[in-house]
Amino acid sequence: MRDMRWIYCISKRKRTPLIKNLNRALARTKTRKHNHHFCRYCLQGFQQKHTLNKHLRFCSTLEAQCVTLPEKGYDDFLQFKDFHKQMRVPFVIYADFEAFAQKTETRPPSDASKSSTTPIIHYKPCGYGYQIVCVDDDYTKPPVIYRGDDVSEHFLRSIMEEEGEIKRNFE
Repeated sequence: MRDMRWIYCISKRKRTPLIKNLNRALARTKTRKHNHHFCRYCLQGFQQKHTLNKHLRFCSTLEAQCVTLPEKGYDDFLQFKDFHKQMRVPFVIYADFEAFAQKTETRPPSDASKSSTTPIIHYKPCGYGYQIVCVDDDYTKPPVIYRGDDVSEHFLRSIMEEEGEIKRNFE
C-alpha cells in the first residue's frame, strides 16, 4: 500500500507506466556499471544486497516520502520561517581568509581514458581576519587581523587561545 501512495505522489494523477523491476528502471540513474539494489520506499541505491537489507529495517518503518519542488511563477522563493526553532548561542566567530591565486604547472593525465581533474591554480593563504561576537557586549572583542607567514597555523593557534579564554570566562 505504501508503494502505491508513493507512485500516486510522483505521478500527480498522470498516467504512469507499470514498473515490473524497480532495480532495472532506476539503474540508468547511476553512472557506475555495477548492479544496484534500490529501496522501494526512498529509492536510495545500494551496490550490495545486504546493505539494502540493513537499510530496509529502518526505512520501512517510516511513512511514505514525497519530494515536491517549487513551481515556477508560484513559489519561486523559499524563505526561512521557523525562527522559533533557532537556538541562541552565546558566542559567534566570524572569520575570513584571504589568499593569492598562483598558477601551477599542468600535466596531462597519465590515462586519458579515465576522467580526471587537473589543478591549474593553487591558493596560498596570505592573511585572515576574525571577530568574536557575544550576546553580552562586555565580552565582544574588536576584529583581529593577521598578515604574514604560516597563516593557517597561526589562525588555528589564535582560535584555540580564544576558546581557552572563553572557557575561563564562563566556568
